[in-house]
Amino acid sequence: MVAPAAALAVCLSVVELPLFVEAPGRARSVLPLIDVDGTSTHESEGRLLLTTVNVGRLNAFETLAAWIDPEAEVIPEHVVIPPGQTDQEYERVSRSQMDQSKIAAVAVALELLTDYPDEHGPGVIVQDVLGGAPAEGRLFPGDLITHVNGSPVADVGQLRDAIGAAEDGRPVTLRVRPIEGGATSSVEVRPTRVEGVDRPVIGIATVANFPYEVDIQSGAIGGPSAGLMWALGVIETLTPEDLTGGRVIAGTGTVDLEGRVGRIGGVRQKVVGAEEAGAEMFLLPRGDMPDARGAGEGIELVPVDTVEQALRFLEGRA
Repeated sequence: MVAPAAALAVCLSVVELPLFVEAPGRARSVLPLIDVDGTSTHESEGRLLLTTVNVGRLNAFETLAAWIDPEAEVIPEHVVIPPGQTDQEYERVSRSQMDQSKIAAVAVALELLTDYPDEHGPGVIVQDVLGGAPAEGRLFPGDLITHVNGSPVADVGQLRDAIGAAEDGRPVTLRVRPIEGGATSSVEVRPTRVEGVDRPVIGIATVANFPYEVDIQSGAIGGPSAGLMWALGVIETLTPEDLTGGRVIAGTGTVDLEGRVGRIGGVRQKVVGAEEAGAEMFLLPRGDMPDARGAGEGIELVPVDTVEQALRFLEGRA
């Protein structure tokens, strides 16, 4: 009877179930990850922390352990990885979401602090690429478009007009500097017409190039939920006043190009992780507040709807 029992134990430990676990992840300080070149920057006495969730597949033994862990949550596979998407595709999407998040965060921060986008650098930054669009697989979030059909691109409007003027079936040639660095290259994309739009498009969302270099090192962190803290980190870097007031402040939330803070997953685990990292308060999307209540012990929860609202809160508490 020992051999069959041992074999069963091996199977239970090896065979993965269609389940994932979410547990508190590492909180990381965003300020050391943000580098701005071309304008004055400022140090902070405190810390701004982005929060993460550890997500992993489960076998039977691990599922049992996760069910009895008060800080962990067992969730179905389809909640993490959409049906039909491979693990590799999920990772690519997650990295792309992070790139989109960083671009939106910088754009929103600069718009709150400066005359951006009226004052901007040459070229246009790709913020998002629509699935199934002509630009999919050719352009990527963070790419800087410097020329179209051999002519320099000054701003978003000029790029839009050049694409819209393309003759039916004729490609446009874009000169592109990739987000990861390296040599600039030429990319051909064939505009198409879509319902509801009166001109040819290639399926990208863009923002004006930033007036100076802003580099955010997100490393292996994926997904869009660090947007709020990236935006506040850029603002803190560019602001003479110390928004943290010397405190440790954590948070989470997506950010769109309008500065709205959107809901995320794993908020309870992120609150716990923030408190374990020494955070005194936790900024979060207002829509996630019901799920966050009761997580942690003494950390202050601060719901916000926009980046500007979070900024005003910090300015009032500095």
